[in-house]
Formats: sequence, structure tokens, C-alpha cells
Amino acid sequence: MKDSGNHQQIGKIEGGDSVTDFFRKQLLSTQPLTEILTVMTSRAMQLVGAESAELALFDQEIGQYKSALVIGKPIKLASQAMLSNAAADNQNNERCSPMIINEVLIEKLYFSGQLLGTLRVALKEGQVWKEKQIQVVSELAIKATLSLLTARYAEEMVRIRQRGEESAKNRTGFLANLSHEIRAPLGVILNAVDLVLDGLCGNITQDQRETLGMVKNNGQHLLDLINDVLDFAKLEAGAAKPEVISINLKDSLVDLANVISKMAEKKGHRIELDLEIDGALNIFYDKKHFRQIVINLLSNAIKYTPDRGVIILGARNLGGGIAQIFVRDNGVGIAASDRGKVFAPFERVDDPYSKNQSGAGLGLSLTKKLVELNGGIIDFESQLGIGTEFYFSAKISNLQAVASVVKSDEHLPMGNNERVLLIESSDEQRLTLERFLKSRGFDVFAAKDNGAALTALNSDQIDLVIVDNLSLEQGGRELIKRLSNSPKTDHIPVLLLSARAFDFDIEGYIRAGIDQCVAKPIDLKDLAQRAKNLLQTTLSKS
Repeated sequence: MKDSGNHQQIGKIEGGDSVTDFFRKQLLSTQPLTEILTVMTSRAMQLVGAESAELALFDQEIGQYKSALVIGKPIKLASQAMLSNAAADNQNNERCSPMIINEVLIEKLYFSGQLLGTLRVALKEGQVWKEKQIQVVSELAIKATLSLLTARYAEEMVRIRQRGEESAKNRTGFLANLSHEIRAPLGVILNAVDLVLDGLCGNITQDQRETLGMVKNNGQHLLDLINDVLDFAKLEAGAAKPEVISINLKDSLVDLANVISKMAEKKGHRIELDLEIDGALNIFYDKKHFRQIVINLLSNAIKYTPDRGVIILGARNLGGGIAQIFVRDNGVGIAASDRGKVFAPFERVDDPYSKNQSGAGLGLSLTKKLVELNGGIIDFESQLGIGTEFYFSAKISNLQAVASVVKSDEHLPMGNNERVLLIESSDEQRLTLERFLKSRGFDVFAAKDNGAALTALNSDQIDLVIVDNLSLEQGGRELIKRLSNSPKTDHIPVLLLSARAFDFDIEGYIRAGIDQCVAKPIDLKDLAQRAKNLLQTTLSKS
């Protein structure tokens, strides 16, 4: 054979040591674990002529991989999704053959049935793995496994986790600030469009109505993208906690099919239900998460199915206390080579149809995290050019389902000249909210700052205070404190309009004396309803 030179290179290294002897010496070294693994991995890369390598450690507690070592160019294929799929394919066979995806060789690091991590080594694009190269990487995987079984493995995991938690905190804080900067002006845009469409700024032509409708649709799309990023950040930081209740599965799916029907109609799609379940079957789930998961899957099916397709939303009882919910389409399908990208954040399937679809590439990644947060499993089956079926599991509940409250936009609450003090630092938002609340029958005093607000409180009878979070942070807490401490004003409810959407922000506001929080951008109809509810609650107590 012509590769005898390669055999000598792979079989021996500098100083005449065999590959096995070299790895054994590294294993007995007293150097820090990271340095040992770096030397071993670098040497293996040189021997096989690889372009890059990555060692990822698996954290059993959180069920995710943490990158511990990267040498060379970062591997392009989505790490978390690829590694999860590789591990799942070989869960019951710890010494199986390595997996090869394109030019990337994946070796699982197992010991006594426990997954410790995964080693990935990538050749240059277009190169093909040879048997001797695979043997070198397999031996490296065995030696790396033995290294990880020392006490230093636990120390390394603690360090990696701390670094990951700190990174998650920083990312969450950044996104919280970013959301404030984006959501506030976006709220002004959407609310102003609503005012004009509702005729509160005069009559408009049909062309103007259609143009404003496009502005509103695109603004809502931008808001959805922001919300996806924020939700993903909460899940990454471990800040999201499910509020599990008993939900009637059939009623919920019928309702969600109706919710998504208008979106489907725009592409000529038909939504069909396939409910192989008893009408009384209930599941344990966070209601908001369940709604978000199903809508995400339906939206995804609509997006990746060419016009006039069929989308099927269904459910089946698998037995053993488990129900399965599925969304099936006859769309473009997903190639087997793209499977690792589907649940990876910020990844998009690389085909002409998918490239023309909008989105940040977070929908399915967020969906997977929400399913797992609620104790379920999500997966999919797909055939290119034929269609895809996504399915996820849910625990069946024997409890009575919590009834859904359906709000109708047809009968909006009207005020009865209740005096509302509106404290809003943004001129645009203040004008928009003042105009809307007055149109709903409330008597509004609008204040730009806390000084003007205090004057109004001292001179007028106020029934409700609405304040934005920026005004609250710029001295408004003192105003809320004065409200609570005075017998004349301690009964006045306070409604906060906040661009900060994280739970820890809202909890802080509640402790400061706020009665309710509304996240920006504000749904004007929801604001009117909340204002009316707070006023009625106050009257019933007096």
C-alpha cells in the first residue's frame, strides 16, 4: 500500500514513542487536566492532519455539553444539537463505532454506561477519514476518558459551570437592557398605528389603512423576534420556571388551531385536526409554555410549507400516562445532513426555500427548551420534498382542567370619568396613551415627571396611577412610597408600564409597592381592561 509513510507517522512520534506510550505518559503527568488534554489532543491532530478538534464535557445535572477545549478553527456544525444527536444514537452502547458527519469524526467518551463527554475532530473540507486516522482518535478518546475519571474531572466541571453561569448572567443582563431600548420605541410605533386604525386621529383612506396594516404586521414580527430572544435568554440563565396546571388537551388544541388559522389562510393552507384522544383527557403543563410550543410548531409548518398545503395538528395517547402532540405538514422537508441544525440556536437549514424565510433561527431551539422544562421530549421525522412531523410528549393528568378565560375584543371596558394620573417620560408614548384612555372614558392627567405627578396628587382626587418604569427608576419610588404611607392615597392602585420583561425586574417592582405590571410594548385593549379591573377592585374594598 502507498500509505506506508503515513503508517510510520501515525504509529510513531518524536523520540520513538508509540502513540499509546505517548498518551500513557500524558495520563501519568501531574499537569492540570486542561493542559494534559490540550497536549494529547494537539498531538493527535498533528498525527491525523486534522484542522480542528473540540472536547466537550457533559454535565449530567443540567443535561448539556460545556465546551472544555477547542483547538484550531471552531467546528462549523452546530455543537449542542450535533453532540446531543450523537449521544442519543449510541446511548446503550458505550463502545460503539465513531460517528462521521461530513469531515467531522465524533467519539463518545463513556465509562460504565455514563456519558462523560464527546471528542470531535475535523479534517479539512473534502478530505476522507482513513482507518488508521480513526484508530488514533479512538485511542485518544479512551485516554481522555481515563483522565476525566480522576478527581480533577469534578474540579474542571465546577470551573466550567461557574464560567458558564457567569456568561449566562452577563448575557441575560445585556438582553434585559437591550429589550428596554428596543421595546419602548417599538411600543410607541405599534400603539400609534392602533390609534390611527381605530379612527382616533381622524378618518383615513383604504390605502392608508392597508399601509398602516403592513407597518403593524412588521412591527409585531419584530416584537416576536425580540420576545424569542428574551425567552431564550431566560431559559439559558435558568430563570424560567414552569407553572404547571391541568389543561384539557382537546379544547386547547382546537383553540390553538383557530388562533393560527388566519396565518395559514394567507398562504392558502388548510389546518386539520387529528385528535385520537378522549375529550376529557387532561395534561400537566405550563399553560403559557404549551401555547407557545404548539404555536411555534404550527408557525414553523406554515412557514416551510409552500402555498396551499395541509397542516395537521393532532394528539394521541401513548399509554403509560403519556400523551403525544404532533404537527405534520407536506412541506419542503429536512435533509438528513441538516438534522443537527434543527434545534440549534441561531441556525438555519441551508436550502433555497429556507433562506427566503424570515426569523432569527430561535423558534425551534426555544421550543425544545420549553418542552424539556416541562419534563417532555421533542423530536421529528422528515423526508425531503415530502414533509415533516414534529412531536412532543406531555404527562397525562387525572385532575380537572383549569377553565380557560376567553377575552373578547368586541366589548372593551369603558371608564366612568375615573381620574387617572399617567406618569410617562416619553412624549410620544404619553400622548398615545392619554389619547387612548380618554377615548375609553377615563379622565386623564398626564405628567412628564414625578414633580408634576406630585402636584396632581396634592391638588386633585386621583383614582388610579399609571407609571412607566423609567419614571419609577428616576425618583418614582419615593412617589410610590408617599402614596402608600398617606391615609389619603394609600388606597390608590398603581399600574406599572415596564420595558423590562424579566421576572426578577417585576418581582422588584411588586416589592416597591406596584399593584400590577404590564410589559411593553403595551396592548392598549389589555391596558384598558387592567385599569378597569384595578378600579373595580379598589371600589369593592372601600
